[in-house]
Amino acid sequence: MKKASGKSRGLLFCIFIGAILVAIITVVLPVLEWNASRLAGQGFGMSGLDTALVAVIILSVVTGPERSVRRETATPILTSPVP
Repeated sequence: MKKASGKSRGLLFCIFIGAILVAIITVVLPVLEWNASRLAGQGFGMSGLDTALVAVIILSVVTGPERSVRRETATPILTSPVP
């Protein structure tokens, strides 16, 4: 059996690291997310309707100042008393 050269050994190592990252992303993170959301649900006794209402309120507070900004399109008139 032929031994792998230095370049191909490095490539195999990168593929191995990539495969481990894909495994973590597809297996471990969903389990962690499920457990975190379950614990959050136990900490805050909220129904789905309450959660949706809170999300809408937060979004309206965050996007409210962006909608209320008045944009001037005309050239501003300087009315300073200083000459």
